[in-house]
Amino acid sequence: MSKQADKSEQARTGTRWTLMLTLLSITLMLVYIINTQQDRQRLERELQERNDAKLVLANQLTQSTAELTTLTDQLAQSAADVAALTTQLERQNSTRPGRFPVAGFYQTGQTSWYGGKFHGRQTASGEVFDKHAFTAAHRLLPLGSYARVTHLGNGRSVVLRINDRGPYSGKRVLDVSEEAAQSLGFKDKGLANVEIVGVPEQAWARFINSADKY
Repeated sequence: MSKQADKSEQARTGTRWTLMLTLLSITLMLVYIINTQQDRQRLERELQERNDAKLVLANQLTQSTAELTTLTDQLAQSAADVAALTTQLERQNSTRPGRFPVAGFYQTGQTSWYGGKFHGRQTASGEVFDKHAFTAAHRLLPLGSYARVTHLGNGRSVVLRINDRGPYSGKRVLDVSEEAAQSLGFKDKGLANVEIVGVPEQAWARFINSADKY
């Protein structure tokens, strides 16, 4: 009986140890699963936070781009408004006698000529453009005033009456009639570098009925 009892007790003891080890294994496995789940949730939260931050940054970038585009458009419009206002003021001031000093006016730059399709059209002064007349278009000199124009390449010079406005494209400072271009010697080339000198008002009378080509 004693030996049988010892065997039974040993069996019960072994069973208890087996149960304890099983419970310990299950506990450790549960702890591992819980920790793994928590780590996964933490990583998911961090990933979500990063995605949210990226989304916010993308929205801010989009907003900044839109604001920059709007600002660029506003600046472009402002520049266009300033240019238009400047042109308007130039035209207004230069058509009023005494508002722009002709005597002492000096300028050098590039000139072109116009004729052909403009012949017979109305100029800024109200006159009909005549490609055979000694006239010119300038942005500042008063309409009706006179200026001596000298070709810097060949020395030829003419006195022209300002009866039109322009040119408003490129870097040109003067547009002369076809006849004036012929006299200055650049009709075939189309462009020339010239010197422009304003003729004092008291000397205009000598040019009213004839052009000085010297």
